[in-house]
Amino acid sequence: MTCAACKGNMMRKRGDLDLRVKGELYIAHNVCFEECANCGELVLDPETSDIIYKRIKLKQYSKQKMDIPVLDLAMGI
Repeated sequence: MTCAACKGNMMRKRGDLDLRVKGELYIAHNVCFEECANCGELVLDPETSDIIYKRIKLKQYSKQKMDIPVLDLAMGI
């Protein structure tokens, strides 16, 4: 597969993805996706995307507390 963004080579991987849906942050573990070796573009196949969005809609997920580093550029350097 060729990357739509830069025409680089896409490689099949499995890992964790973070995504925002309607302003909420979700972490999806053990997801199969294609990643561009050149620019890092990520692509999900339609079936995987459907599974993720259906599980979000049906609230089929666990809630976990995480410490996430947050950068506020309004604070200056």
